[in-house]
Amino acid sequence: MWDPTRLVVSALARGYTGYELEAYLRYECRVQIEMPDLFGVAVVLTAGHREEHVQTLVQALAALPPQASTGDLTAFRLAPPSFPHAL
Repeated sequence: MWDPTRLVVSALARGYTGYELEAYLRYECRVQIEMPDLFGVAVVLTAGHREEHVQTLVQALAALPPQASTGDLTAFRLAPPSFPHAL
């Protein structure tokens, strides 16, 4: 389903993970981010946001320097959750 209040931003084109992009936007640029993952982030835009909020996001993304990346995501080893042992 399409949600016009959410903007999904890919982090891979600049060589970052979504988690790294989320940290940069949240802590360096003071932009609230939702649902980071390995590939990108979601930004929620609501009626409460003004044009300057959107401009802050656009400027922060434009200022994000490219990071050297091999494009190889196999380095990320995601382990399955541990389950309790049967008694």
